[in-house]
Order: sequence, then C-alpha cells, then structure tokens
Amino acid sequence: MVLTFSGTLRALHQFYIGSVEASVLQVADFLNTHTARTAVIESYDPELFFLLDRRYHYLPDQIRVELLRRVYLHQDVPITYDPLVGDPDYLVISRFVRLSELYDPVLATGAFRLVRVHGHYDVYERVR
Repeated sequence: MVLTFSGTLRALHQFYIGSVEASVLQVADFLNTHTARTAVIESYDPELFFLLDRRYHYLPDQIRVELLRRVYLHQDVPITYDPLVGDPDYLVISRFVRLSELYDPVLATGAFRLVRVHGHYDVYERVR
C-alpha cells in the first residue's frame, strides 16, 4: 500500500510539477540562447525570471489581483493592461495566463507571432 501510494505521488508530481519545471527550463534556455542579449521578455510568470539572462517586464501587482479574481473567483473584472508599454521583444504565455485571457487583446492585433511552444508555455516574438 505504501509503495503504491508513493508511486502514485511520484507520477502525479512528474505529470503536474515535473513537466512544468522542464518546460520553464526549456523556455529559459531558448530565450537565453536564441534572442538578442538586449531583448526584453514580457511574462506574467515569475518562475521564469530568475532563469533569464535577459531583461524582463512584469505587469503591475494590481493587474495580478484582478487576474486572480477573474480566474479563481470567476468575477467579470475588466483588465486594462497594455503589455506594449514595457516594449517587449518577446511574450511568454503560460497555461494560467491563457485562462485569464490577459494577452488576448494584444495577440489579436498581430503585434506578436508564435515562435515556440514548450509544454505549458507559448513564446511569441514581437512583429516590428
């Protein structure tokens, strides 16, 4: 019974956590090796930032609060955030952020194009 339980826990960890860890490492490696050293990365996901050897832009705290209300409390919270304010060269969108629809308006403008998918993360490049 104990072996079955620990095996199940390991499998769940690998499925839910391990794949995320691998994905974030792959995204960071791609950005650190395939982008200009001066590139600015926009993302909601702080787990990515300490792995980057690039500048990054992070949205204001109040936007985070509104996103959490929208996703977890299912409140129809209007979010007025323009990611182009940080003048990013790349945009990284995780599964959570896709649920929040935070970047949908800017993606609809054609300002970014999808260049990579690594597990739970989509990497977009700015169209200039």
